Amino acid sequence: MDWRIHEAVLRGNVPAFLDLVREDENIVGRTITGSLNTVLHLAAKFGHLELASEIVKLSPAMVSSENYTMETPLHEACRDGHLDVVKLLMENDPSVAFKLKPS
Repeated sequence: MDWRIHEAVLRGNVPAFLDLVREDENIVGRTITGSLNTVLHLAAKFGHLELASEIVKLSPAMVSSENYTMETPLHEACRDGHLDVVKLLMENDPSVAFKLKPS
């Protein structure tokens, strides 16, 4: 994953994120080497609702994307208690709930 997009997502910087997407629309689909986390995994983990919403608009299928450990962005949002992001993800793809593993 490009460090600039990684930084924008970690900070929840929607304008910077969208600028990078305008430069290269494929940047959204890149993952973090090793973990396979997507930008939506990161936005969900850090509770960046506005950014997560923009990512879902750009790539709705990313809601059900799985990382190396078979976790979706919903796992990240649930684990870190970001209920607003959980709601966003569930509204966009209710079937993603079936990918949750019981603890």
